[in-house]
Parts: sequence; structure tokens; C-alpha cells
Amino acid sequence: MSDFESSDFQAGDSIKPEREGLPSGYRMRADAHYVELLSATPRPERPRAESTRVREDHTQVRAARDRRVLEHLSGDVAAIEAAAAMLSAEATPLARRVSLDLIKAQSARASWLLRAQALLAGHETDRASRPHTIGDLLAGVRDRLAAECRLNGVGLQVTCESRAAVTIDDALLTVGVTGAVLSLAGLLTGLEGGVIRVDALVEVDGDEDDLQSIEVSQDTVAVPSSLKQRFFDADWVERPGGWLGAIGAATAEAAAVQLGGGINLSVGNRRGCTLRFEFA
Repeated sequence: MSDFESSDFQAGDSIKPEREGLPSGYRMRADAHYVELLSATPRPERPRAESTRVREDHTQVRAARDRRVLEHLSGDVAAIEAAAAMLSAEATPLARRVSLDLIKAQSARASWLLRAQALLAGHETDRASRPHTIGDLLAGVRDRLAAECRLNGVGLQVTCESRAAVTIDDALLTVGVTGAVLSLAGLLTGLEGGVIRVDALVEVDGDEDDLQSIEVSQDTVAVPSSLKQRFFDADWVERPGGWLGAIGAATAEAAAVQLGGGINLSVGNRRGCTLRFEFA
């Protein structure tokens, strides 16, 4: 999702009878032929008002997203400042631990949010893929989200310990998997003991390792059909997890597509759901 369609050209604009540089009474022998041809071949017109309205709608949507990003970043900065003030004051070891977690969580989220917004806005620059150990990449996602998960009472488990090296854009993969985790974390808000699991399937074929899929799942809460239908809609902010959950899901989908794959949501019979990145 193009925002820059032009409606200035109207295919059905009439042809002016005057020819610059020729006498007004001058006629070409083929004039009648061309008039008949043009009359017999109608040209569709694009309504100027409708095209303008589409551009305005896209502009308003992007402006709303940018406004939410700025509001969220302002909140992150305010939380970091408050936590830093607690660290500088005399505090108990527990208060200092909580303050450190707040700083880590808010700074990691703000950093991810900037990268996610750039991806969704189409501002991500092309980067060359390089070999990376998939287990290390997913462990990095876990470590960056550890503080936020602790504060929200959510467990995060990375079960892939594979030492397989896959050729992939690591920054794009991690921003997408992080988005998937945040989108599911929104479902577990207010629940103690919920766990999100991340695992990868790597196929080893000779000397080359091939990343097949990555699964991000939870088995704590049921997912209603309404959520499944609009899960990747970045503008559906009334969902569980709110706007951050919506941006997380949309970022996961955008990253999967740019990596040459896709993503789908499957729902358990009674509860739980799985986001599956497919790369094969």
C-alpha cells in the first residue's frame, strides 16, 4: 500500500478544431476518417473528483499513522525520563530494577517502532542479504524484548537453537518477528502466565542451509473470528493490543513479503493461535 497517482490527464479531453499555423478553412483529406475513428473508439475517463478523493484518503491515513507514531514515541521518551529520574534518586533495589527494565523496554520499543514505520511507509533501503545463524537472530529478538515481556507478565521462549547459517536480511527479519511477538503480546495483556513461543524450521541440504519457516505462537487465549479476518490491518486500532498490536501485525506481514515469502494466521480449535512466516 500507489499513493501518487496522477489525475491531471483526462483521456477524454476534446480535440480543439483550431490548428496553429494553418488557415482556419484548411482541411486534411483524412479529416473525416480520423473523426470517424475517434468517434468509434470511446476512451474511458477517470473522474477527477474520485481520483482526488482517493489521494486525499491515502494522505489522511498516512497522516493519522504518523501522528500515532509521534504520540507513542513521545510517551516512550517520557517513560524513559521518569525511569531515569527514579534511578538518580535514592531507591530500593527493586525500584532500581524496575526502572532499568522500563528504560530497556521503552528504548527497545521506540527503536523498533521507527524501523517498523519506515518499512510500512516504503522508506526501507535495499540491503544485501548475508549469512546469519538463525538461532542467534531469534535469541537477539528475545533479548531485546525481555524487559517488556517481564513488565507485562508475558513469557517469551525461543526454542530454536540451530547453528544453521541462512542467507537473509537480518534487520528485516528481526523487525518482522518482533512485530509478530508484539501483536500476540497484545492478546495476553492483563493475563499472568501467558507464554509466546518462537521457533524456526531450517532445512539442511548439503552445504547450504535453507530457512523454511518461523512460527510465533501462543496457546493461552482464544482468537475470535473477527480478529482473524482483520489481523494484519494496520488501521484497525480497536483490536486487542490496540494500535501497537495492529502495527506489529502489519509490520510482520510487510517484512515477510519483502523477504520473498508470506505470513498466515492459524487459530486453534479452542484457544491459541500461530503466526507462521513461510520462506520456501
